[in-house]
Amino acid sequence: MTPSQQDKLLDARIDANLRLRVLVPRIVELQEMTFIHRGNIYLGHHPPSGQVWFFHYEGPSTGFGGKTFDLNMLDGSRETLVGPWSASIELVYQWFDDIVPKEIMICETPRAFDSDYDNRVGYLDRRTFDLAVDTAHGYGVHYVEAGTDHSRLPF
Repeated sequence: MTPSQQDKLLDARIDANLRLRVLVPRIVELQEMTFIHRGNIYLGHHPPSGQVWFFHYEGPSTGFGGKTFDLNMLDGSRETLVGPWSASIELVYQWFDDIVPKEIMICETPRAFDSDYDNRVGYLDRRTFDLAVDTAHGYGVHYVEAGTDHSRLPF
């Protein structure tokens, strides 16, 4: 891996549960992501790491215990979501087909990476997923089509 690729991930493997696990230098905070809004979905992306997060939001609610999330939007504005809900990756993929519609186990310590049970579910953009697939030696052929366009996320 090149030094710039190591900014995204340090290692990747398939665990005993046949899930892709990636070891990253760190898990990115939501405040570091830039969000865009389509339909009822807010998608956050951190291009240097390739990490992605999302919310389903129709207005103030009790999701996440009514917690407030201040999001940095792509246009430079800030939006506050009150009690958003998580969404299924399949729903998000309907609006943003530039992410991979699979849960990834994201680990920031070698101990968590080496375990098959220490889990933090996360999501990756296609470019970072492809890098993880290459690192894990061929996993993902059922999930990623050849020739996928990696340039569509507007970040």
